[in-house]
Amino acid sequence: MKKQVYFLFFFFALSVSMLFAEKSEIVRRAFFDIGSGATKMVVADVHVETGEIKILHEESEKVSYKLDLEMGTTNEFTASIQDKALLIMAKMKWNAVQKGAVQFAGIATSAFRTAKNGKEFADFMSKVFHFPIVVINQKEEAILGFIAAVKEEQQNLENIVVWDIGGGSMQMAMLAERGDYEIFYI
Repeated sequence: MKKQVYFLFFFFALSVSMLFAEKSEIVRRAFFDIGSGATKMVVADVHVETGEIKILHEESEKVSYKLDLEMGTTNEFTASIQDKALLIMAKMKWNAVQKGAVQFAGIATSAFRTAKNGKEFADFMSKVFHFPIVVINQKEEAILGFIAAVKEEQQNLENIVVWDIGGGSMQMAMLAERGDYEIFYI
């Protein structure tokens, strides 16, 4: 998980640093990974120019989005799983604010891609919590996993294959010769 978190913060650091001009070079950020079986949150200090990350706090709570979809007949998140998710997200955001986080972002993965109301619920959470929560596709998920896993590696990247096993999807990623990513969906 730490490797994915490092990348997600690195990605967040690069994209958000272009949007927000800060007097300080260090910004305390919270990032939410809303997976198929759990919601994870990390608070970190991020150097806006270098993307260097210092993780300060991590949390994870079980939220069985995938199981909720499998138990139902409509392929939609039920009201009860949405209520649970909102309570957990509220608690986690509160904890992040208490730790000094001033910028927030999140991603949602496989269960949100599958659910008929997945994007709608992610958009609703974005409005409720006042930060972007983006439903990413499986290729983006694979690339994020690869970059997170190799963040500390400076050489021989072409010899590394990252196998990302999530609660709702699996993918393998590697760097292709031309600098692009080669993704295998399992």
